[in-house]
Amino acid sequence: MLIENYNLPADYQHTVRVGRQADILVERSNAYGTTASPSLVVWQGALASQQINDGMQGPDWCTRLLKAVQDNPAWEWRARSNSQEKRIFDQAEIFQLAEFASGTRGSPSGNLVTTLNLRTYGEVEANIGGYAWWKEQNGQSSVKDPFVKSLMDKVEDMLGQAQSVGADFYVEQIALIITKDVASPNATLTPNLHSDESYGFRETALCSLFECGYNPFGGTIFMPTTNMAELAPYHPLTLQKSLAMLPEIPIVKSNAGDLLCYDGMKDENGVAKMENGIPHLSPDLPGISSRAIFLMRNKKVPILKL
Repeated sequence: MLIENYNLPADYQHTVRVGRQADILVERSNAYGTTASPSLVVWQGALASQQINDGMQGPDWCTRLLKAVQDNPAWEWRARSNSQEKRIFDQAEIFQLAEFASGTRGSPSGNLVTTLNLRTYGEVEANIGGYAWWKEQNGQSSVKDPFVKSLMDKVEDMLGQAQSVGADFYVEQIALIITKDVASPNATLTPNLHSDESYGFRETALCSLFECGYNPFGGTIFMPTTNMAELAPYHPLTLQKSLAMLPEIPIVKSNAGDLLCYDGMKDENGVAKMENGIPHLSPDLPGISSRAIFLMRNKKVPILKL
């Protein structure tokens, strides 16, 4: 059951909370598996603006972003080209592969995932990727491209608004998924359904941006009404298998520019359990996907038990 615009059936509406202001992130709620607590919170339009939307219209959005960020020697992209079955570290090669994959040199050729890793799972206490850090980086940036500059400004604004209401987000990774070549192997982050073992209650967040004309399944998709323990008999679950084998389970599409904050598998004692967390996956398939993803950690988790 594919859900558009977070409109779940009445029996499941308590699992998702949706709002257009940052304070939706910290509304009073129960924690750790209680039925009254939404395990998925959606801040609509958190990373949306007309300039960003305009920049995502054409195929060069990814090369513009790569070029602007590559000018900062401290920010290095890493890539995985499934057509070449290798990891790539050379920045010039990554840029060239992105040109071919995106179609800026003709028909799209080869599918590509390239990532900018700002912090690791283990750097829980680091300030890298947070509002103050991002503001400093942005202030020192020499980026001239209006699309990239507006995107950097909007990320800073998003992090600042979240912090002002008591949420504390840190961008851990930026990923560019360019999967336009139907004849090449799929390239995506997490093609199988899973929950996040390294995060706890309301500790994970992400936000996707879409190139115009692609991503019919939206960004990351979620199953907020179930968990991995209940789905164990079906593993592994791809997008196609999920749609075919689980027709009665709500599968929630995420919209461009929306920040989705959700539960991982860790309980209040830091122990990962299959019964916790929201199952989710990347719905990218050859020929239909071209998007950017900002993956974040929420360090100041609003655990407010009723």
